[in-house]
Amino acid sequence: IFEIPEILEIILRHVAHDYTDKIPVEPKLSRRPPLSYNHSLMIYGEERGKRVWNRTVSSTTMSSFSSTNGRPNSEFSSTEMKKNPNLYNCLFVNKKWYFTMLSILNENLFFKSDSQFENFTSSICTSDINTPEPFSLVLHKIKSPQSVMDVFASQVSSRRLNWLEFYICPAILPPISFISHSLKKLALPGCRSLTDDHLKLLVSRAPELMHLDIRACDQITDASIYFIALNCPRLEMLNCGRHTRGELISDVSIGMIAKHCQIRTIGLAGCGISDWAVWELALHCGSRLERLSLNYCWKLSDVGICRVLKAGLMESLSVLEIRGVSLNDVRDIVQWKRRRLSYKHKVLIEACENLDRLMKDVQTQLDLEVSNRIFNDINVWLQASDDENDGGDVDYRRFLSER
Repeated sequence: IFEIPEILEIILRHVAHDYTDKIPVEPKLSRRPPLSYNHSLMIYGEERGKRVWNRTVSSTTMSSFSSTNGRPNSEFSSTEMKKNPNLYNCLFVNKKWYFTMLSILNENLFFKSDSQFENFTSSICTSDINTPEPFSLVLHKIKSPQSVMDVFASQVSSRRLNWLEFYICPAILPPISFISHSLKKLALPGCRSLTDDHLKLLVSRAPELMHLDIRACDQITDASIYFIALNCPRLEMLNCGRHTRGELISDVSIGMIAKHCQIRTIGLAGCGISDWAVWELALHCGSRLERLSLNYCWKLSDVGICRVLKAGLMESLSVLEIRGVSLNDVRDIVQWKRRRLSYKHKVLIEACENLDRLMKDVQTQLDLEVSNRIFNDINVWLQASDDENDGGDVDYRRFLSER
C-alpha cells in the first residue's frame, strides 16, 4: 500500500496535518491591554483589574526581553523535532517518502529568522528537488536584504500562492512575480519601503484579493488606496492604520473603498479621516460591517460614529475601537451597546481611559433613569383605580401595556 503514490500522499498528509495547518498568525485580541493601572481597574474591577494589569506589565517586559535576547531558530530545530518526531522521521524512510513529504511541507512556507530564510534559499538553489509551489508564504520579522528575496523568488513558483505575508520585514518588498489571480490575502504590516507605485503594481495583478493589511506602511497615500478601491471589488478586510503621517489617508480614498468594496473589517487607526468617511462606511457597508477601528482619528467628532450608531446604520458591528477619539457625548454609543446586548449580540468597545469613564457615567445615568421610570409606573399604578371593574385595582399588566 505504501508503494502507491496517491495512497502514500494521503497517509503522509494526515501525519503532517498538525504541522502544515498551523501557520502562525497574529492572534485576534479579545480585548486590548489597558492603558494604565486605573484604566484596568475601571474595566475589570479591583481584584481582576490588578491581575490584568500585572499580566500586562509582565508580558510587555517579557516581549521586550525576548526581542533583544532571542536566539535565531534553525530550519529544523531540536525543539521542532521533539514536537513533530513522526513528521521528520518520514523524511528518512526512503526517497519516495522523502520527496512526497517534502512536497507537502513546501505547500506552506513559514520563516521566522534570517538564518532559516537564507538557508532555505541556498538549499533550493543547489538541490535537484522539484520547484516548491506553496499555497502560503509567511515571513516573520525577516531582516535579510532584497537580494536574498529576489533569489528566493527565482526558485519558487507562485502559481498556487493565495496567502502572502511579510510581517514587519522593513527591507523586503514582495516580488511582482509572486502576485497572481489566485492571491486572496496580502499582508505587509510594517513594510516601510512599500510605496504607492509598488502597491499599485501588486494590486493590479490580484483582482480577487479579499484581505489587505498595510498597517504602518507610512509611504502609502490616498493614491494607492483609491486604486485599490477600483481594482479589488471583492476586498473584505482592509487595515491601513498607522502611527505617523496619518494625513496621507483621508476621506477621498476611504469613501471610494466604502462604495466599491465588500468591506466587513476596516482599520483606520491614526488616519486623517473625518465624520464624512464614517457616514460613507455606514451608508454603503453598514449592513455587513463587523469590525471598525477608529483609534486616534483626530478629526472625528460626535457627529460621526455617535450619530451613525443612533441611526441604526451599523447593526452588524461587533467590535468598535475608539481609543483617543475626541468624543464628548457618548450616550448614543452606550445605548447602541445596550440595544445590541438585549438581542443577545456580543459587542466589544475598545476605548481609552477618558471615554471609558464617560461611558461608565452614562451607563449609571441610564440605569437610574430606568429605575426612576419603574418606580414612577408602580407609584401611578398603586394610585390608579379601575372604573370599569367596580373601582378595583387596575391590572398591572394591562396598565403597562397602555403606557
